[in-house]
This record gives sequence, C-alpha cells and structure tokens, in this order.
Amino acid sequence: MLFELAAKLSWTGGDDVYEGGKRDAAALYEYWVFFKMLDLVAGMFDLKNPPVEDLINDKDLVLKLKAGKQLPIDGLYSGPGRKLRVQFSYNRTFGVAGDYPAQGSWSRQMRPDYTLSLWPDGFTQDQAEEQELITHVHFDAKYKVDSLAKLFGGKDEDLDKEKSDQRAGNYKRADLLKMHAYRDAIRRSAGAYVLYPGNEKEQTPFRGFHELLPGLGAFPLRPNESDDGSAALERFLKEIVAHVCNRATQHEQHTYHTYRIHKDDPPDAVREAMPEKEDQYRMKPAPEQYVIHGWLKGPEYLDWIQARGLYNFRTEKKRGSLRLHHSVAGASYLLLHGDGEYQGGGRLFKIVSEGPRVFSKETLLEEGYPGGASQPYYLVYDIKPLDEDDPLAGYDWDLRLIDGIDEGRGSPVPKKGIPLSKLMKGAMPKS
Repeated sequence: MLFELAAKLSWTGGDDVYEGGKRDAAALYEYWVFFKMLDLVAGMFDLKNPPVEDLINDKDLVLKLKAGKQLPIDGLYSGPGRKLRVQFSYNRTFGVAGDYPAQGSWSRQMRPDYTLSLWPDGFTQDQAEEQELITHVHFDAKYKVDSLAKLFGGKDEDLDKEKSDQRAGNYKRADLLKMHAYRDAIRRSAGAYVLYPGNEKEQTPFRGFHELLPGLGAFPLRPNESDDGSAALERFLKEIVAHVCNRATQHEQHTYHTYRIHKDDPPDAVREAMPEKEDQYRMKPAPEQYVIHGWLKGPEYLDWIQARGLYNFRTEKKRGSLRLHHSVAGASYLLLHGDGEYQGGGRLFKIVSEGPRVFSKETLLEEGYPGGASQPYYLVYDIKPLDEDDPLAGYDWDLRLIDGIDEGRGSPVPKKGIPLSKLMKGAMPKS
C-alpha cells in the first residue's frame, strides 16, 4: 500500500532535485530541513490543521512543497503566562515595505528559507506587525558548508585577506552578512540562524545585547539516523518561545518603545544649545524631558522660592490645582512667569526631587511662605536655579510660541508636562 501511494504521489518541487537525472543535494537538504523543523514545531504548538493536510492534496495526491513558493502553517501556543499565535512559513517573501509601520523589508525584498513568527493571541497578525508585537525568527539551510569557520569565518579573521578573497569570489562571511540582512532589514525580526550539516557539538550564538534575542547564529542539522543534531535546535526553539512569553524582557521593553516612538511623525527639530549630560551620564532625549509651568505672584514670592528651593501647587478642585500625570510628577524643569513676561522673560528652574511632596498648610507657613496659605494641602517641588554653565540658562522665553501656556494668571496649570523639545520653540537668547 505504501509503494502504491508513493507511486501516485506527485511532487512538482522534486523537479528541483531530480530533473534531467541530476541530484541537487542542496535543494534536497533544504526540503529535508523543512520537514525536520516542521516536526519540531508540530511538537511544540497546536497547529491549526494537521501538517499532512497542509502539505498534501489528498484528492490529487500532490505534495505542495516547492522552492520559492510560500507555504504558511498556523498554530497556537497555550503555555504559562502568555497565549501565542504562531506561523511557521517556508519561503515566505518579505516584500519592500512602505513607510513605517508597514510590514516587510524596508530596503529590498527578502526570502528566508524558513520563518517562525510569534505574536500574542487576541491580536491579528497585521495588528501585531503595526504595534511591534510580532517576533520573526529566520532560518536558512546551507548544505555546502560543514563547519562554522566556512560559514562565518574565524574570530580573528584577517580583514585584508578577506577583502582579497571577496574580490576573488570566495567570501567566507557572506552567510553571516546575509543573517544580518534578514535581522536588520525585515521589520520585527529578532533573529536569523543558519542550519548546516556539520558535526560541531557547540552552537555559535551572537547576542545583540544581554538576552537570547536579538541574535544571530548557526546550528548543525544533518540527515543521520543516530543523531541528526535536532536536540540543540529544539532546545533553542523552546528558549525562543519562553523568551517571547516573558513579559519582563528587555526585548519586550525595546519593541514597546520602538512602537511608541515611531508611530507618530518625527517632532520638530531642536537646534538650540541644551545640556548633554548629568552626573557623567547622557541626558534623556528632549521629547522625554518634561517642563511644568507655574505663576509667579511677585518679587517676595521669587525671593522665598530662591531662598527655600521650593515651589508649591494647589491641590483639590480649585483653579491652579495640579494633576499628577506621569509627565508632571516626573518633570525635570519648572518654568515660572509673572506679569509682563509673556512675550519674553520667564525663569527656568531645575527640579531636583523625584516628584512632588505633600505639605500641609501649617508646614508651608512654617517654611515662611509669604502671603498666607488658603488650602489645607499643597504639592511642593524641590527646585534650584540653573547652573551658570547650563545652556538653558542663556534663554528667555516667548510663551506665545509654547503650546499650553496662556497669557497672565489665567494660564492653566497643565494636565501634562510640556516636552522640552516643544518648550525650545519659545527659546530666545538673552541679550
């Protein structure tokens, strides 16, 4: 019965291997790796359809596998912590993408041999692509190499000799650079790996940062009845799934902020001088530093603010009350303005506390607050004047050019902090 079934089976992809009496071992290895990987994936995920129904048209007995033709197989992972959708694809073509966040390659179209795509259940694949929630991991079969040195070159490769070999058409690092191309060009790709029929017991993973992903590497996988090397690849696939299910990875944070930052058009350019570092560390980008603004009643209040290093906002529902949005509680600067300073002037202070403190009316008065206190409680920031060498100390501020600040005492306390990049629109060099 098996013999009769084999005689009836039609496989157009076999023309790549056996046409004209040839024996294309590289193509045959690529097909063998597909079935080997499919076996591993089927053991880890609940596939939507049994693989045989995806691969064989049982009516006409036609094997659907064909080099250059995409074959996706969908599935589900119901592990601890996170339910995932999965798609294992053969020869998936990633076309040239449009503007971000379009999916695909942002340079030229790419076609890895095999792609494993994972994303959280509850999102469509298109939604996961748009929101940086999908993780693509690519694999390429390389039959004609049997060692890592032939794939990626040595650790201390002579780059002059390598360039000479490249001109002669013998470029050892071509496969390594191709993995970089998959990883870097195809959006939402977190890894790219070579599968080759070698005998090494150790794999070569390259990690972009501290975690499993993003990464590059190679795994030996060889047709062998006793030991085909698939155990290491299976462990690695399980590690990938565990990594994607971990909600606290740096990779998860990175993709979240990638979407948050790039989903909108780029902000206006800021070319004015600004501080570069604080305590020997780089400053936050200007769009992520926030400024809150407050009203300056008069000279005696300014004297108290400078002497005590404090500024208070009202609480409760009355005008001037502050809402503790994260950009307000975590603001870096305080801009004070009073009468006659709307079209130029204002005073910028550095906030030195990690968020405001709550002062009672009595505590505020004990600090010598002038003019009395009408509210039971106040939100108080610790502040200090800008250092003389701080570039921001060299500006006055045209408040007409800053969104969210109105003229006079009617200026509302913002519900959100003003990004420093937007504040710089009103920067005026002091004369």
